[in-house]
Amino acid sequence: MSWIKENYHVAALGGGTLVLAGLGYLGYSGNQAVNETFSKLETKQGKTTTAEGGEIAASVTKMVTEQDPVIHQKTSDGRPVNLFTSVDLYTKDGDKKELLDLLKIEPVHPPIGNQWWVDHRIDPSYSDSPTMDQDSDGFTNKEEFLAKTDPNDPDDYGALVQKLEVVKVESDMWRLLFKTVLGKGYQFDYAYVPFGKRLMTNRIPASEVITIGDTFFSSDPGKGRFKLTNVEKRAFEGPAGKQMREWATIEDQNPSKNKKRFDLPFNAKKAELRDITFYDHRVTLRLSAIGEEGNEITLEESGSFALPANGADKIYKLAEVKLGADRKPEAVIVEYNLGDGVKTIEIKVPAQ
Repeated sequence: MSWIKENYHVAALGGGTLVLAGLGYLGYSGNQAVNETFSKLETKQGKTTTAEGGEIAASVTKMVTEQDPVIHQKTSDGRPVNLFTSVDLYTKDGDKKELLDLLKIEPVHPPIGNQWWVDHRIDPSYSDSPTMDQDSDGFTNKEEFLAKTDPNDPDDYGALVQKLEVVKVESDMWRLLFKTVLGKGYQFDYAYVPFGKRLMTNRIPASEVITIGDTFFSSDPGKGRFKLTNVEKRAFEGPAGKQMREWATIEDQNPSKNKKRFDLPFNAKKAELRDITFYDHRVTLRLSAIGEEGNEITLEESGSFALPANGADKIYKLAEVKLGADRKPEAVIVEYNLGDGVKTIEIKVPAQ
């Protein structure tokens, strides 16, 4: 067996080296020949050897060497151009005789400027282009424009609180009545209607009285919920003119009420019952963005929560449930602080 067959890999490597060396020599000798030829040419005095259009060639050379000529170029109008992609032109009402350049016409979808559509390579020719969601993060193109976020980046979006929705509101209705005055002792009746359930009642037994500073009731419904903080007489205009009547001040001990106080007139008249009827609300919220549409948050008034729901910082608070003229929930007020001061947002309650 020959040496080459036994050492073919060595022979192949050596042959490759010889070929490369030969090519290198030919390149070098060819370059030397060109240099020698041009060095023998005589230049004529007083005449330029610069060809016409040289400044254009220099400009192109500079563009090619200093920046990528294909990516991130712009026309004099500020339009980003990919040299392998044509510039988009549009027609109005199907008139193909008149081609429209977005950067030379009035905004197609005010307040979004046409430059924004061009910069982000989004087609504005649809009537609903502003309400489309280019990157599927739950924020529309218009919302991304207003928030100054990237409509092509699903991880860049505006304030999540803007995408909160109310799923439902469940309200328990209750009323406390100031019924009896026995010297410095007092008695109250309680009527409570849990959401979707029947009326429940409670009252101070005839053998007991409540004095200022006491918390009541001793059993459900309303166990330990109310504290009597004051009783005083106030003047009011009655059928016989100016009269006096006792008013009790009650402090609500329910944690969701933050020790809110309210006044009760003694033996409230029918016309006064509306003003002393109260509600405990439970609100279910949903974040309609960033893939959280299937997750719901249920909490009582004054409850805190995070966005998204599994977030670490509970900087959002269910501040209030607003009632309409029919005493039904019509809006939810959410309070929050993103580092630039306390703000609120009102979210409509859907028809239930």
